[in-house]
Parts: sequence; C-alpha cells; structure tokens
Amino acid sequence: MSAATIDFLHPRHTRWLGWVMLAAGAVLLAAMVRLHHFWTRQQADHHAAVIAQQQAVEHAKRDALKPAPPPPDQRRFQRIAPQLRQPWLPTLRLIEHATEPPVFLLALTVDPVAGSIRIDGEAPTFEQALSYVQTLDEPGFLGPAELRSHEEAVDPTSHATVRFTLVTRWSAQ
Repeated sequence: MSAATIDFLHPRHTRWLGWVMLAAGAVLLAAMVRLHHFWTRQQADHHAAVIAQQQAVEHAKRDALKPAPPPPDQRRFQRIAPQLRQPWLPTLRLIEHATEPPVFLLALTVDPVAGSIRIDGEAPTFEQALSYVQTLDEPGFLGPAELRSHEEAVDPTSHATVRFTLVTRWSAQ
C-alpha cells in the first residue's frame, strides 16, 4: 500500500477531463433548475385553470337556480298584493250601511299600516254625530270607534251643522 502524501508546495495538475466534467455538471445543474421552475409554473397555471373552470361551473349552477326577474307588471302586483288581500270591500260596506241621512261623510282616510280608518262627517246635531259613532262602535260593526273631534260649523245659506272626526279600525269582523 502506498501512503498518501499531501504536498502544499507543489500544485497538482488537474486533468482537462475533470474540468470538462465540472462544466458539464454546472450546465446540467442550471438546466435542471430552469426545468424545475418551468414545470412548477406549468403546474400552477394548470391548477389555476382547473379552479377557474370549477368556479365557472359553480357560478353557472347558481345562475341557473336563481329565478328569473319578474316583469314590471308582476313586480307591481307583488307590491300591492297585500293591500288587495285586505277586507276593503266588507269594511266599506259596513261604513256605507251605517251612514244614513242626516249624517253625511265628508272624507275617508285609510291607513293600512296603522290599521285605522279616519272618517270625517257632518250631522245636523251633536247627538246625531254621537249616535253615528256609537253605531260604528257596536260589536256587529267595525269595533272600537272613537270620536276624536267635533266643531259646530255655520253655513251662511243653511243652518248650523256639526262636523266631526272619528277613528276606528279598518278590518271587518
């Protein structure tokens, strides 16, 4: 066996084959790094394309499940439908049947949100106005009717009358 000697004074000559192999290794290493970056970028692009396609399919499914917007006439009907379902006609009929001369109606204001009807009327005397309010207050009619105000009005061509305002609920029993 031969002993290995290390001589720091005399440099050893490297053969040209070693330099060629070192250069080939460096070139292959650089090529592998570039190829790795290329494949990583390709995989990321493919993954992004798959996700975009899945999102497009999900969006299309959601759009297919959404109902079509109703036409303007349908939307208008939807806005007024709750008011049409209210018992307007029975309520107005009850008021009409309760109103007989000498009591006359001057105005009728319906507030569906508050659920009330304000009736402005006119009668020859306070007693007749009060009798009309009591008629609407009976259980067979609208229910709790309340006389809110009254005033005596004098018309120059005729005799004195009493103008009154009453409030009752607007739904029929």
